Amino acid sequence: MMMKFLSRFLLLVSALFIAAFISVLLLKVERPAGAAPTDIQLSPVATLAYNSAAEKALQRFDALQRSKAYPSISASVFIGAKHVWSASKGYADLQSASPASIQSVYPIGSVSKPFTAALTMKLAEGGAVDLDAPIGMMADGLSDEYAALTLRQLLSHQAGVRHYKFAWKPPVFTENGLNHEYESIQDSLSIFIHDPLLFPPDEGFEYSTYGYTLASYVLEQATGKTFLKLLNDELAAPLSLTTLAADRQGEAMTERTSDYISALRRLAIFPSPQTNSSYKWAGGGLIATPEDLARFGAALLNNDYLSEASFLEMTTPRKTKDGNNNPQHYGLGWRSGTMTYPRESETATPIIHHGGTALGAECALLLAPELNISVAACGNAFTGGSGHVVQLAADIARDFTEADLSNFDSLINENLR
Repeated sequence: MMMKFLSRFLLLVSALFIAAFISVLLLKVERPAGAAPTDIQLSPVATLAYNSAAEKALQRFDALQRSKAYPSISASVFIGAKHVWSASKGYADLQSASPASIQSVYPIGSVSKPFTAALTMKLAEGGAVDLDAPIGMMADGLSDEYAALTLRQLLSHQAGVRHYKFAWKPPVFTENGLNHEYESIQDSLSIFIHDPLLFPPDEGFEYSTYGYTLASYVLEQATGKTFLKLLNDELAAPLSLTTLAADRQGEAMTERTSDYISALRRLAIFPSPQTNSSYKWAGGGLIATPEDLARFGAALLNNDYLSEASFLEMTTPRKTKDGNNNPQHYGLGWRSGTMTYPRESETATPIIHHGGTALGAECALLLAPELNISVAACGNAFTGGSGHVVQLAADIARDFTEADLSNFDSLINENLR
Protein backbone atom coordinates (compact mmCIF):
# COMPACT_ATOMS: atom_id res chain seq x y z
CA MET A 1 0.00 0.00 0.00
CA MET A 2 2.82 2.37 0.93
CA MET A 3 4.66 1.62 -2.32
CA LYS A 4 1.52 2.37 -4.28
CA PHE A 5 1.13 5.71 -2.48
CA LEU A 6 4.78 6.64 -3.09
CA SER A 7 4.46 5.71 -6.73
CA ARG A 8 1.45 7.97 -7.17
CA PHE A 9 3.14 10.77 -5.25
CA LEU A 10 6.25 10.60 -7.43
CA LEU A 11 4.08 10.55 -10.52
CA LEU A 12 2.28 13.68 -9.34
CA VAL A 13 5.54 15.45 -8.57
CA SER A 14 6.90 14.50 -11.99
CA ALA A 15 3.77 15.76 -13.68
CA LEU A 16 3.97 19.07 -11.81
CA PHE A 17 7.64 19.45 -12.75
CA ILE A 18 6.92 18.76 -16.41
CA ALA A 19 3.98 21.18 -16.36
CA ALA A 20 6.17 23.84 -14.75
CA PHE A 21 8.93 23.25 -17.32
CA ILE A 22 6.46 23.59 -20.21
CA SER A 23 4.99 26.73 -18.64
CA VAL A 24 8.44 28.28 -18.35
CA LEU A 25 9.18 27.58 -21.99
CA LEU A 26 5.83 29.04 -23.07
CA LEU A 27 6.11 32.16 -20.91
CA LYS A 28 9.80 32.88 -21.37
CA VAL A 29 10.88 36.11 -22.99
CA GLU A 30 13.87 36.67 -25.21
CA ARG A 31 16.54 39.29 -24.69
CA PRO A 32 16.74 41.98 -27.37
CA ALA A 33 19.55 41.41 -29.84
CA GLY A 34 22.71 43.46 -29.66
CA ALA A 35 24.74 44.98 -26.85
CA ALA A 36 22.88 45.83 -23.67
CA PRO A 37 22.37 49.58 -23.12
CA THR A 38 24.46 51.27 -20.42
CA ASP A 39 23.79 54.42 -18.41
CA ILE A 40 26.62 55.89 -16.31
CA GLN A 41 26.94 58.93 -14.08
CA LEU A 42 30.24 59.89 -12.47
CA SER A 43 30.52 62.81 -10.10
CA PRO A 44 32.58 65.56 -11.82
CA VAL A 45 35.02 65.64 -8.92
CA ALA A 46 35.66 61.92 -9.20
CA THR A 47 35.45 61.24 -12.93
CA LEU A 48 39.16 60.62 -13.44
CA ALA A 49 39.98 59.37 -9.97
CA TYR A 50 37.46 56.55 -10.07
CA ASN A 51 37.62 55.67 -13.74
CA SER A 52 39.37 52.32 -13.19
CA ALA A 53 36.96 51.38 -10.39
CA ALA A 54 33.98 52.22 -12.61
CA GLU A 55 35.36 50.04 -15.40
CA LYS A 56 35.83 47.13 -12.99
CA ALA A 57 32.28 47.55 -11.70
CA LEU A 58 30.82 47.35 -15.21
CA GLN A 59 32.83 44.19 -15.82
CA ARG A 60 31.28 42.78 -12.66
CA PHE A 61 27.84 43.70 -14.04
CA ASP A 62 28.63 41.69 -17.18
CA ALA A 63 29.82 38.66 -15.22
CA LEU A 64 26.78 38.64 -12.95
CA GLN A 65 24.38 39.04 -15.87
CA ARG A 66 26.02 36.07 -17.57
CA SER A 67 25.84 33.90 -14.46
CA LYS A 68 22.41 34.94 -13.13
CA ALA A 69 20.69 36.39 -16.20
CA TYR A 70 19.43 39.61 -14.63
CA PRO A 71 17.82 41.67 -17.44
CA SER A 72 19.38 44.73 -15.82
CA ILE A 73 21.78 45.57 -13.01
CA SER A 74 22.17 48.97 -11.41
CA ALA A 75 24.46 50.21 -8.64
CA SER A 76 25.49 53.40 -6.87
CA VAL A 77 28.37 54.52 -4.63
CA PHE A 78 28.66 57.27 -2.01
CA ILE A 79 31.97 58.06 -0.33
CA GLY A 80 31.66 60.32 2.65
CA ALA A 81 28.52 62.33 2.05
CA LYS A 82 29.14 62.59 -1.70
CA HIS A 83 27.67 60.64 -4.58
CA VAL A 84 30.60 59.57 -6.79
CA TRP A 85 29.18 57.00 -9.22
CA SER A 86 25.99 55.35 -10.46
CA ALA A 87 25.51 53.03 -13.41
CA SER A 88 22.99 50.66 -14.93
CA LYS A 89 23.28 48.10 -17.67
CA GLY A 90 20.58 46.11 -19.44
CA TYR A 91 16.84 46.35 -19.81
CA ALA A 92 14.15 47.62 -17.50
CA ASP A 93 11.64 45.72 -19.65
CA LEU A 94 12.56 42.95 -22.06
CA GLN A 95 9.33 42.80 -24.04
CA SER A 96 9.55 46.47 -25.06
CA ALA A 97 13.37 46.57 -25.05
CA SER A 98 13.20 49.57 -22.72
CA PRO A 99 16.67 50.26 -21.36
CA ALA A 100 17.35 50.57 -17.66
CA SER A 101 18.83 53.83 -16.44
CA ILE A 102 20.22 55.15 -13.19
CA GLN A 103 16.71 56.54 -12.60
CA SER A 104 15.20 53.04 -12.81
CA VAL A 105 13.32 52.05 -9.66
CA TYR A 106 13.54 48.50 -8.26
CA PRO A 107 11.53 46.59 -5.67
CA ILE A 108 14.00 46.39 -2.78
CA GLY A 109 12.45 43.49 -0.84
CA SER A 110 13.87 43.15 2.65
CA VAL A 111 16.14 46.16 2.22
CA SER A 112 12.91 47.83 3.39
CA LYS A 113 13.78 46.66 6.91
CA PRO A 114 16.74 49.03 7.45
CA PHE A 115 14.46 51.95 6.55
CA THR A 116 11.84 50.85 9.05
CA ALA A 117 14.48 50.34 11.72
CA ALA A 118 16.01 53.79 11.12
CA LEU A 119 12.58 55.40 11.18
CA THR A 120 11.83 53.68 14.48
CA MET A 121 15.13 54.84 15.96
CA LYS A 122 14.34 58.41 14.87
CA LEU A 123 10.94 58.25 16.54
CA ALA A 124 12.56 56.80 19.65
CA GLU A 125 15.06 59.67 19.73
CA GLY A 126 12.14 62.08 19.79
CA GLY A 127 10.26 60.14 22.45
CA ALA A 128 7.36 59.11 20.22
CA VAL A 129 8.01 55.40 20.86
CA ASP A 130 9.88 53.33 23.42
CA LEU A 131 11.97 50.46 22.08
CA ASP A 132 11.71 48.49 25.32
CA ALA A 133 8.14 49.14 26.43
CA PRO A 134 5.53 46.41 25.82
CA ILE A 135 3.91 47.28 22.50
CA GLY A 136 0.50 46.86 24.13
CA MET A 137 1.18 50.19 25.82
CA MET A 138 1.35 51.85 22.39
CA ALA A 139 -1.06 49.76 20.30
CA ASP A 140 -4.56 48.44 20.93
CA GLY A 141 -6.23 45.18 20.01
CA LEU A 142 -3.38 42.74 20.65
CA SER A 143 -3.51 39.51 22.61
CA ASP A 144 -1.60 39.38 25.89
CA GLU A 145 1.11 37.28 24.21
CA TYR A 146 1.73 39.82 21.46
CA ALA A 147 1.12 42.89 23.62
CA ALA A 148 4.09 41.91 25.81
CA LEU A 149 6.55 42.10 22.91
CA THR A 150 8.82 45.11 22.36
CA LEU A 151 9.85 47.01 19.26
CA ARG A 152 13.44 46.01 19.94
CA GLN A 153 12.49 42.33 19.86
CA LEU A 154 10.43 42.75 16.69
CA LEU A 155 13.13 44.65 14.80
CA SER A 156 15.82 42.08 15.74
CA HIS A 157 13.69 39.00 14.87
CA GLN A 158 13.87 37.83 18.48
CA ALA A 159 10.16 38.26 19.26
CA GLY A 160 9.08 34.79 18.15
CA VAL A 161 6.72 36.04 15.40
CA ARG A 162 6.61 33.62 12.49
CA HIS A 163 7.79 34.31 8.94
CA TYR A 164 6.13 33.25 5.68
CA LYS A 165 4.61 29.80 5.57
CA PHE A 166 3.60 27.60 2.66
CA ALA A 167 1.07 29.02 0.20
CA TRP A 168 0.07 27.83 -3.25
CA LYS A 169 1.79 30.75 -4.92
CA PRO A 170 4.23 29.40 -7.52
CA PRO A 171 7.08 29.72 -8.11
CA VAL A 172 7.99 30.53 -4.48
CA PHE A 173 5.16 28.57 -2.81
CA THR A 174 5.14 30.84 0.23
CA GLU A 175 3.18 33.85 1.45
CA ASN A 176 5.85 36.00 -0.21
CA GLY A 177 3.75 35.59 -3.34
CA LEU A 178 0.46 36.92 -1.94
CA ASN A 179 -1.58 39.13 -4.25
CA HIS A 180 -4.32 40.55 -2.03
CA GLU A 181 -4.93 44.22 -1.32
CA TYR A 182 -5.24 44.89 2.40
CA GLU A 183 -7.03 48.10 3.29
CA SER A 184 -4.69 48.82 6.18
CA ILE A 185 -1.73 47.43 8.06
CA GLN A 186 -4.08 46.55 10.90
CA ASP A 187 -6.16 44.52 8.44
CA SER A 188 -3.07 42.63 7.26
CA LEU A 189 -2.22 41.51 10.80
CA SER A 190 -4.93 38.86 10.38
CA ILE A 191 -2.44 36.75 8.39
CA PHE A 192 -0.38 35.85 11.45
CA ILE A 193 -1.58 37.60 14.59
CA HIS A 194 -3.62 34.61 15.85
CA ASP A 195 -0.70 32.19 15.52
CA PRO A 196 1.23 31.42 18.71
CA LEU A 197 4.73 32.78 19.12
CA LEU A 198 7.44 30.32 18.12
CA PHE A 199 9.44 30.83 21.32
CA PRO A 200 9.50 33.12 24.36
CA PRO A 201 10.86 36.57 23.39
CA ASP A 202 14.66 36.82 23.24
CA GLU A 203 15.08 33.06 23.72
CA GLY A 204 15.49 32.40 20.01
CA PHE A 205 15.78 33.94 16.57
CA GLU A 206 13.35 33.64 13.67
CA TYR A 207 13.74 35.97 10.71
CA SER A 208 10.27 37.44 10.25
CA THR A 209 8.91 40.01 7.83
CA TYR A 210 5.65 39.82 9.77
CA GLY A 211 7.49 41.11 12.82
CA TYR A 212 8.11 44.28 10.82
CA THR A 213 4.47 44.46 9.77
CA LEU A 214 3.55 44.38 13.46
CA ALA A 215 6.20 47.00 14.26
CA SER A 216 4.77 49.32 11.59
CA TYR A 217 1.31 48.94 13.14
CA VAL A 218 2.75 49.97 16.51
CA LEU A 219 4.34 53.06 14.92
CA GLU A 220 0.99 53.99 13.43
CA GLN A 221 -0.82 53.57 16.73
CA ALA A 222 1.83 55.50 18.67
CA THR A 223 1.90 58.50 16.31
CA GLY A 224 -1.56 58.64 14.77
CA LYS A 225 -0.08 58.64 11.26
CA THR A 226 -0.01 55.90 8.66
CA PHE A 227 3.28 54.09 8.28
CA LEU A 228 3.78 55.28 4.71
CA LYS A 229 3.18 58.92 5.73
CA LEU A 230 5.63 58.53 8.61
CA LEU A 231 8.19 57.04 6.25
CA ASN A 232 7.83 59.94 3.84
CA ASP A 233 7.58 62.78 6.35
CA GLU A 234 10.18 61.59 8.85
CA LEU A 235 12.74 59.89 6.58
CA ALA A 236 12.34 60.14 2.81
CA ALA A 237 11.63 63.87 2.62
CA PRO A 238 14.34 65.01 5.06
CA LEU A 239 16.96 62.93 3.23
CA SER A 240 15.68 63.79 -0.28
CA LEU A 241 15.01 60.15 -1.11
CA THR A 242 12.63 61.03 -3.90
CA THR A 243 12.13 57.49 -5.22
CA LEU A 244 11.53 55.69 -1.91
CA ALA A 245 7.89 54.63 -1.93
CA ALA A 246 5.45 51.78 -1.53
CA ASP A 247 5.55 49.23 -4.34
CA ARG A 248 2.07 49.43 -5.83
CA GLN A 249 2.25 47.21 -8.90
CA GLY A 250 -1.23 48.10 -10.04
CA GLU A 251 -0.28 51.76 -10.50
CA ALA A 252 1.58 53.07 -13.52
CA MET A 253 5.18 53.89 -12.56
CA THR A 254 7.19 54.78 -15.63
CA GLU A 255 10.62 54.28 -14.04
CA ARG A 256 9.84 50.98 -12.26
CA THR A 257 11.61 47.97 -13.74
CA SER A 258 9.56 44.98 -14.83
CA ASP A 259 9.78 41.86 -12.67
CA TYR A 260 11.32 38.64 -13.96
CA ILE A 261 12.29 35.20 -12.76
CA SER A 262 15.52 33.56 -13.89
CA ALA A 263 14.74 29.85 -14.01
CA LEU A 264 16.21 26.48 -14.86
CA ARG A 265 19.84 27.57 -14.55
CA ARG A 266 19.39 30.60 -16.80
CA LEU A 267 17.66 28.61 -19.55
CA ALA A 268 14.68 30.91 -19.38
CA ILE A 269 13.64 34.34 -18.18
CA PHE A 270 9.93 34.84 -17.71
CA PRO A 271 7.70 37.53 -16.21
CA SER A 272 7.14 37.27 -12.48
CA PRO A 273 3.57 36.81 -11.25
CA GLN A 274 2.02 40.00 -9.93
CA THR A 275 2.06 40.33 -6.16
CA ASN A 276 0.68 42.85 -3.68
CA SER A 277 2.88 44.18 -0.89
CA SER A 278 0.21 45.85 1.23
CA TYR A 279 0.82 43.29 4.00
CA LYS A 280 4.55 43.95 4.22
CA TRP A 281 5.38 47.59 3.42
CA ALA A 282 7.73 47.82 6.40
CA GLY A 283 9.58 44.55 5.89
CA GLY A 284 9.59 43.95 2.16
CA GLY A 285 7.31 46.25 0.19
CA LEU A 286 9.25 49.37 -0.81
CA ILE A 287 10.85 50.54 -4.06
CA ALA A 288 13.77 52.89 -4.74
CA THR A 289 16.72 53.53 -7.02
CA PRO A 290 20.11 52.18 -5.94
CA GLU A 291 21.23 55.80 -5.72
CA ASP A 292 18.62 56.58 -3.07
CA LEU A 293 19.55 53.41 -1.20
CA ALA A 294 23.20 54.41 -1.13
CA ARG A 295 22.29 58.00 -0.22
CA PHE A 296 20.37 56.68 2.79
CA GLY A 297 23.39 54.62 3.83
CA ALA A 298 25.68 57.64 3.54
CA ALA A 299 23.35 59.72 5.71
CA LEU A 300 23.54 57.06 8.41
CA LEU A 301 27.32 56.74 8.23
CA ASN A 302 27.76 60.48 8.54
CA ASN A 303 25.21 60.89 11.36
CA ASP A 304 23.05 63.09 9.16
CA TYR A 305 19.88 61.26 10.21
CA LEU A 306 20.51 59.49 13.52
CA SER A 307 22.88 60.27 16.35
CA GLU A 308 26.07 58.26 16.52
CA ALA A 309 24.71 56.47 19.61
CA SER A 310 21.46 55.51 17.87
CA PHE A 311 23.31 54.28 14.80
CA LEU A 312 25.56 52.11 16.94
CA GLU A 313 22.59 50.77 18.89
CA MET A 314 20.76 49.94 15.67
CA THR A 315 23.65 48.13 13.99
CA THR A 316 25.10 46.19 16.95
CA PRO A 317 24.10 42.49 16.87
CA ARG A 318 21.65 41.56 19.61
CA LYS A 319 22.20 38.72 22.03
CA THR A 320 19.68 36.09 22.98
CA LYS A 321 19.09 35.17 26.61
CA ASP A 322 21.90 32.61 26.52
CA GLY A 323 24.35 35.49 26.10
CA ASN A 324 25.33 34.72 22.51
CA ASN A 325 24.85 36.86 19.43
CA ASN A 326 21.86 35.75 17.40
CA PRO A 327 22.84 33.48 14.47
CA GLN A 328 22.58 36.19 11.81
CA HIS A 329 24.47 38.82 13.84
CA TYR A 330 21.35 40.92 13.43
CA GLY A 331 20.86 44.23 15.17
CA LEU A 332 17.78 46.33 14.49
CA GLY A 333 17.20 46.10 10.75
CA TRP A 334 20.83 45.35 9.84
CA ARG A 335 23.23 42.42 9.72
CA SER A 336 26.84 42.90 10.76
CA GLY A 337 29.78 41.09 9.23
CA THR A 338 33.18 41.63 7.64
CA MET A 339 34.79 41.74 4.23
CA THR A 340 38.44 41.27 3.36
CA TYR A 341 40.12 44.58 2.76
CA PRO A 342 42.67 45.22 1.41
CA ARG A 343 42.33 42.37 -1.06
CA GLU A 344 44.76 39.49 -0.71
CA SER A 345 45.15 40.33 2.97
CA GLU A 346 43.84 38.77 6.16
CA THR A 347 42.35 42.03 7.37
CA ALA A 348 38.64 41.79 8.15
CA THR A 349 36.93 45.14 7.67
CA PRO A 350 33.54 45.55 9.39
CA ILE A 351 30.48 45.92 7.17
CA ILE A 352 26.79 46.48 7.87
CA HIS A 353 24.44 45.22 5.23
CA HIS A 354 21.06 43.86 4.19
CA GLY A 355 19.88 42.00 1.13
CA GLY A 356 16.39 41.96 -0.29
CA THR A 357 14.58 39.39 -2.43
CA ALA A 358 11.31 40.35 -4.06
CA LEU A 359 9.40 38.15 -6.48
CA GLY A 360 11.03 39.77 -9.48
CA ALA A 361 14.04 41.67 -8.18
CA GLU A 362 16.99 41.42 -5.77
CA CYS A 363 18.82 44.27 -4.05
CA ALA A 364 21.54 44.92 -1.49
CA LEU A 365 22.73 47.83 0.62
CA LEU A 366 26.21 47.65 2.17
CA LEU A 367 27.98 50.11 4.46
CA ALA A 368 31.64 49.98 5.48
CA PRO A 369 31.91 52.44 8.39
CA GLU A 370 35.72 52.41 8.62
CA LEU A 371 35.96 53.21 4.90
CA ASN A 372 33.00 55.63 4.99
CA ILE A 373 31.54 54.09 1.84
CA SER A 374 27.93 53.19 1.04
CA VAL A 375 27.11 50.93 -1.93
CA ALA A 376 23.78 49.69 -3.26
CA ALA A 377 23.07 47.27 -6.10
CA CYS A 378 19.90 45.86 -7.66
CA GLY A 379 18.86 43.49 -10.44
CA ASN A 380 15.36 42.97 -11.82
CA ALA A 381 15.03 39.20 -11.53
CA PHE A 382 14.37 36.65 -8.83
CA THR A 383 17.28 34.20 -9.00
CA GLY A 384 16.78 32.47 -5.66
CA GLY A 385 18.37 34.93 -3.24
CA SER A 386 20.14 38.26 -2.89
CA GLY A 387 23.57 36.90 -1.93
CA HIS A 388 24.96 37.63 -5.39
CA VAL A 389 24.08 41.33 -5.27
CA VAL A 390 25.41 41.60 -1.71
CA GLN A 391 28.71 40.21 -3.02
CA LEU A 392 28.56 42.62 -5.96
CA ALA A 393 28.14 45.54 -3.55
CA ALA A 394 31.12 44.34 -1.48
CA ASP A 395 33.30 44.00 -4.59
CA ILE A 396 32.34 47.47 -5.80
CA ALA A 397 33.08 48.90 -2.35
CA ARG A 398 36.58 47.46 -2.53
CA ASP A 399 37.05 48.61 -6.13
CA PHE A 400 36.27 52.23 -5.29
CA THR A 401 38.19 52.22 -2.02
CA GLU A 402 41.24 50.81 -3.78
CA ALA A 403 41.05 53.33 -6.63
CA ASP A 404 44.31 55.21 -7.15
CA LEU A 405 43.57 58.67 -5.80
CA SER A 406 47.18 59.72 -5.28
CA ASN A 407 47.03 62.46 -7.90
CA PHE A 408 43.67 63.74 -6.72
CA ASP A 409 44.03 63.83 -2.93
CA SER A 410 43.65 67.57 -2.51
CA LEU A 411 40.71 67.80 -4.90
CA ILE A 412 38.89 64.83 -3.41
CA ASN A 413 39.47 65.87 0.19
CA GLU A 414 38.22 69.35 -0.49
CA ASN A 415 35.02 68.20 -2.15
CA LEU A 416 34.15 65.17 0.00
CA ARG A 417 34.02 67.09 3.29
